[in-house]
Amino acid sequence: MATTTEAASQALHLKWAEKDRIIVVEPEDQDRYVLKVSRAVELLGLVSRADKFQRQLIVLQRELAKWLQSANGVDSAFLTLREGALSFVVIRANVQYDDHFEDSLSDLDFTIANDVDLDLVKIDTIALPPASRESLNSFLDSEFLLEYISHAS
Repeated sequence: MATTTEAASQALHLKWAEKDRIIVVEPEDQDRYVLKVSRAVELLGLVSRADKFQRQLIVLQRELAKWLQSANGVDSAFLTLREGALSFVVIRANVQYDDHFEDSLSDLDFTIANDVDLDLVKIDTIALPPASRESLNSFLDSEFLLEYISHAS
């Protein structure tokens, strides 16, 4: 088994000073990718950010589920996309305005926005009165839609 030092000495070193150098990558499927070092660096950065966002999305889902466990008066809730951003849509069990509920939802929004572990996550929260699924569809993206199911009896 190669040590870290041995692996590093066998690594292909590409330096930013050679940013216009052309590299060719051949994966197992025999396709060829031809790109400049500068583009490879950009793509690696994007992959790293995407991985980080994916991990943060899992943390976000846990936070939303935890909030829902303590929230009263929720009929259903969805994580979806609205206008190109994540949106947490909460459907109230009744129509009456509830200061405590709205404050709690605002606190959740503020907490997520200021959480350093969720720095890539931008989310809006919205509370809606009870409505038919057809009416709710204008607030929900069918391509990206996670519904939170209550296990309360």
